[in-house]
Amino acid sequence: MKNFKVAYKFAEKQRLEIDYALNKGRTEGKLEMAEKLLEENVFSAEKIAEYFGLPLSQIKEIEASLAHA
Repeated sequence: MKNFKVAYKFAEKQRLEIDYALNKGRTEGKLEMAEKLLEENVFSAEKIAEYFGLPLSQIKEIEASLAHA
């Protein structure tokens, strides 16, 4: 029974690490797409935040960094 608990804890830790990595990758992809859309002036920052489910403040930061580039 002890070995099962150890194996279960290890598997759960691995699952959490994989979930974190997948979510981080999704968010990075959304931010990259948001930046491209802002560069092309396709959508407003508000619409991009709405469509991608990202905080408007994050989109505004990207927009500001593009304005200073």
